[in-house]
Amino acid sequence: MKIRIKGNSIRFRLTQSEVKQLSETGSIMETTEFGPSKFQYQAKLMPSIKISRHPTRTTLS
Repeated sequence: MKIRIKGNSIRFRLTQSEVKQLSETGSIMETTEFGPSKFQYQAKLMPSIKISRHPTRTTLS
C-alpha cells in the first residue's frame, strides 16, 4: 500500500492482493520505520466515511 499526502488530501494506492485482503478481512495496515519512530497507516471498510488520527509522534525529524 502506498499513501500520498498532499495539502488537504490523502490518497491510498492498493495492489490487487491488498484489495483482496481488504475485502476478505476488512482492513489492511502498513508500518514505515524512521529510525526509532514508526508511522502506521490503515485502510478499513466501514459503513460510512470516518477519518481519525492517533499520532504517537506528530513530527518526524
